[in-house]
Amino acid sequence: MKIYFVPLARVTSADGVDQIVDHAASLGFDTIASDAALEAAWLGVPRCDGGGQSDHRAPKIHDLLGEVCRRHELALMLDLVLDRSDTPAGFLKLHPEWFSPRVATEAAPPDPRFVGQRLRLPQIRWSSPEIAEALVAWWKVRLLALADMGASRFRCLSPTLTPAAIWRQLIATVRGHNPDCAFHAWTPGSSWDDIAALAGLGFAGGFTSSAWWDCRSPWLIGESEILERIGPSIAFPEPPPGERLPPALFRNCARGIDRGRTAMVRALLAAAATADGILLPMGFEYGASPTADRGRPVEELERLRRQAPFNLCDEVRAANAIIDQATASRLKGLRLIDRSGGGVTALLRTDAVDPDLAAKGAVILLNTDLSAPAALSLSLSPLPPTAGAAWTVRNTTDDALRPLEPGEVRVVRLERSPSILTRPSRTSVQGAMKAARIVIEAVSPAVDGGRFPAKD
Repeated sequence: MKIYFVPLARVTSADGVDQIVDHAASLGFDTIASDAALEAAWLGVPRCDGGGQSDHRAPKIHDLLGEVCRRHELALMLDLVLDRSDTPAGFLKLHPEWFSPRVATEAAPPDPRFVGQRLRLPQIRWSSPEIAEALVAWWKVRLLALADMGASRFRCLSPTLTPAAIWRQLIATVRGHNPDCAFHAWTPGSSWDDIAALAGLGFAGGFTSSAWWDCRSPWLIGESEILERIGPSIAFPEPPPGERLPPALFRNCARGIDRGRTAMVRALLAAAATADGILLPMGFEYGASPTADRGRPVEELERLRRQAPFNLCDEVRAANAIIDQATASRLKGLRLIDRSGGGVTALLRTDAVDPDLAAKGAVILLNTDLSAPAALSLSLSPLPPTAGAAWTVRNTTDDALRPLEPGEVRVVRLERSPSILTRPSRTSVQGAMKAARIVIEAVSPAVDGGRFPAKD
């Protein structure tokens, strides 16, 4: 899945959104995502956002987005929040019995990577079976209606704050009526134990935290292994609008245009190479920081294009091509095969969980240095034993083996090394007698009078 994220949470008009969808399609994306509020849309009330309110009315935007995406043959993904209400004039007024009389204070401390993810808003009373059943029924009707309008994919925010039984029931109910609907858990910021608990609930997959990866640390491999229990994972080089830039990316962008461009390209290609899909916020292709998402989105995109310090459209197409190639080869998982300190990190993806049972693979080479080239310190034909099987480069060329440019991410296609089918030649008895040999005269320590060696 290749997702282009268009911020529409606070816009007042969606005029010209067809131009944005056309732009996304030209870059190779197959899905448009938006943060337009679903609850506010259906209730027709203002949305609470960070202490203020938006006069955004989303039904028309949803209708228009669905129509435009169908015309371009793109899927539509919308944000879904179940654990709280961000429309105090809506749910609270219509169904005050659904909420706790006090704002919950036992929520986890704010994650500095995310802005506004834990607003102090009224919490749903999930402990009441009647309320839970009513909410599931309320959302089921509206999610199926959205699917009929063309929005069949949902980015489920704060999934670990909603009881597992609620997700299981809602997803099963909606997909029972429309199997094309897919629910993707927004997992960055959640603990690994909480992410693992989402497996088996019906989610189509989760999102990796690769935007904060330094291209060295092994934690990304561990996170990917957990996300595999849920489904295919989606990565992003920069979080959607409303969340902070990863500190490393922010610092590199502040050190000059060239440094910022190299850092953004590496983040983009690393995200594409290490996951099953990618999400890209609108404006990243023009080197822009998260957009203000006010006014007409088409005007915002044009402003970003005019003020662009550089243009990464070709690199975005290359990233989407990496996703397509990995999907066609059914590559999955991540395996660290080299982190020798020579400046290059090497990861392996294969079409089977066990590399020894795989037929196709790819090695991902990442230069961890943004300012200097790095020579390869490992063999590619064959790969070292840490690859878990005998692999060799599919088409060995000088390009595959040359040193990596500063910040370069290179994906090299692999094939299994040919099996050894011939038997070793047998020597004659006389030849064997004349051959050099090793004679062991004594082994120490030993037991039983020297009959058996003993280990210390």
